[in-house]
Amino acid sequence: MSEAQEMTFDPQEFAQTAVNEVFETRRTPIDAKDYDNAYIKVGSVEFRGGVGKDSGKVWRKVSMYFQIDDAEQREKTGLDEPGASYEFFLDVAADGKTLLSGPNRNTDLGNLRDALGQNSAPWSFSQLDGAGPVRIRVGHDTNKDDATKVRAVVRAVSKQ
Repeated sequence: MSEAQEMTFDPQEFAQTAVNEVFETRRTPIDAKDYDNAYIKVGSVEFRGGVGKDSGKVWRKVSMYFQIDDAEQREKTGLDEPGASYEFFLDVAADGKTLLSGPNRNTDLGNLRDALGQNSAPWSFSQLDGAGPVRIRVGHDTNKDDATKVRAVVRAVSKQ
């Protein structure tokens, strides 16, 4: 998409555009196995958060998409950039902005940073954009209401 096309994008108009197609409801996931040379897709790092209804505790979650360069998986899925999603909760202080450190705090983030060679200070989440290569272990999650709906998820990240 050119810069001019992006600048003229109107989300309200897009939301009102009628769709005359029926879309698939099942995705063909990449195979559940280990993959080397995985990279975090540029622009895929996202954050969600909120406050627990019962606990009142602030929570944060980070998600990203690991893409792989694998001709067999491209052919199987029909995707130019096959891969799998990865997400985990962050341990944050009550302000929701400060990451907690110490024993049993942000170990998923620590493991990711270590695999990427980024587990040193100073550091910021922006360093994840396009980072790699790493080895990922991919598994499959099945929709609890429809076992035929399966998606590929990253179960572990490590150095290769």
